[in-house]
Amino acid sequence: MHWFLFAGLAVILIATAFRVPKLAFSMFCGLLALAAGLYYTTGEEEQSHLVELESSMVEIRDIKMASAYAGAFRATGVIVNKSDEFDISGLSVRFSVNDCPSETALSLEECKNVSHTTEPLQFHIPANGSVAFEQSVLPRKIKVEGSRRWSFKVLNVEGRRPLRFEKE
Repeated sequence: MHWFLFAGLAVILIATAFRVPKLAFSMFCGLLALAAGLYYTTGEEEQSHLVELESSMVEIRDIKMASAYAGAFRATGVIVNKSDEFDISGLSVRFSVNDCPSETALSLEECKNVSHTTEPLQFHIPANGSVAFEQSVLPRKIKVEGSRRWSFKVLNVEGRRPLRFEKE
């Protein structure tokens, strides 16, 4: 919406520049001063800088791993932002390949971790929102003797306070 305002101001400045160039230049300088003043009076908190969030602010649901081309795998699922006040802009997830003695192994403690890879995921997830994802995962080539089981862990989460956020 603010682009329409900027476009309207640009048209007014151009039209004024043809008829009264000194007035157009004065208006342009005034708008620049106003923009600079707004930029410098905006607090650091309101400028929406990236912050490190707790990994508990993110939940990854319904991960499915499927074989892909040349030894890679395709991970699909849903990333849920559980934060009330921060949007998530990126996170890193460690995908681990576990070699389990049988498909009926009840827990990963019975399995041996044989490979892992960390994948950065870049998404915009609004506060209390979710987004579906698809990521290519390429672990080190290993031989799994039993049953292959995947595990994952969120390592770090980056977020920012959205501009629409209001403190109570």
